[in-house]
Amino acid sequence: MNIFSGVDSDFQEKINYEIDEIMREERLEQMTNQEKEIKTIKPRTYKLKLSDADVERLRETASYKGLTPEQLLEIFIGDLVDGTYSSGSDERLFASEYFDRLVYFGGDE
Repeated sequence: MNIFSGVDSDFQEKINYEIDEIMREERLEQMTNQEKEIKTIKPRTYKLKLSDADVERLRETASYKGLTPEQLLEIFIGDLVDGTYSSGSDERLFASEYFDRLVYFGGDE
């Protein structure tokens, strides 16, 4: 279905130009925000409680894809929070779905 059927072609061209301009401005703003976020990237420290076996499993899982455990966690976190870097829309969706299904059993803080 053409929403422009019966509309003057000059008007149609003007609308298409304005839509393209808005999209360019949005992409530029996103790029600017990402550049600002990139400048704040630095090592962060979180203390995780993991068994020795889980540490080894994490290392093995990451190395299967040619990653370090740190890289794997950075990638997953980026997808989970729609962060500065993302692996793509499918990965963000799956990370979000995982989080939505997450049941936390607690434990000592």
